[in-house]
Amino acid sequence: CQISEGKHLYLVEVMHDEMGHGGIGDWTEFELYFVAPHHKVSPVCRTNHEERNVLDDVIHRLFDAAKESIAHPHVSPEVKATIDEFMAIFDNP
Repeated sequence: CQISEGKHLYLVEVMHDEMGHGGIGDWTEFELYFVAPHHKVSPVCRTNHEERNVLDDVIHRLFDAAKESIAHPHVSPEVKATIDEFMAIFDNP
């Protein structure tokens, strides 16, 4: 998310695979980064699957909220009406 002009906060999902065969990860961790102008990256924190604490829970909830928000985009009524009008073309060619 954008914090201010040119400053962003990134939450990254990291899958781990102990087997090393490139399959689906055995566990997931999250890393939080602050990116300032000129692409200066500063790590903020990361979760730890072995020693989960209060901050880990907050980061997991933040990820879940972001994922839910992306799954249900919020658009203005005007934009929704325009999209519906366009999609109607395919319903009634």
